[in-house]
Amino acid sequence: HAESLARRLKSADMSCKVPDELNFQSMMLEKHIWICAFMLAGVKNGGVKIGEVEKDCTADVTVLISELLASCRLANPAVPFDDTATVTARLLAYARSVAHF
Repeated sequence: HAESLARRLKSADMSCKVPDELNFQSMMLEKHIWICAFMLAGVKNGGVKIGEVEKDCTADVTVLISELLASCRLANPAVPFDDTATVTARLLAYARSVAHF
C-alpha cells in the first residue's frame, strides 16, 4: 500500500519516502517513545503542556527516553536505532515544534 501511495504522490509532483520495514519500525517505536515519555513527564509535573515538559522537565523526559529506548533495543535487536543522544535530541526538537499541545 505504501508504494501505491508513493506513486500517486509522485505523479502529482509530491515527494514520498517509503522506508524498509526495519527502518519503519525504528521510526514508529521512536514516535511511541516520544508520546510515552512526554505524556508521563507531563502528568508527573501537574499536567503541563509539551513545551513546558521540554523546557522545565528535561531531566525527567530524558531519563524516560533513555529507559524506553533501551527497552525497545532489547525487544527489537534487529531494528536500527540511532544512539541515545541523537534520539533524545530529535525528540526534544520535535517537542519544541509542538510546544503548544
